[in-house]
Amino acid sequence: MSSDQHSSAAFFAAVSKDLMQPGEAGLTFDLVAKEAIEVVPACDHCAFSLRTR
Repeated sequence: MSSDQHSSAAFFAAVSKDLMQPGEAGLTFDLVAKEAIEVVPACDHCAFSLRTR
């Protein structure tokens, strides 16, 4: 495993651990959006759409 792959795996493991913590949905969306902006090259914003059935 390369250094970049190891760093990515560790980052996603940390994000997963953070998302498993109890909390409000709004806080979870905020965390995912902040992490997406950090991980995805050239990403400057993130949005969510929820569909109800």
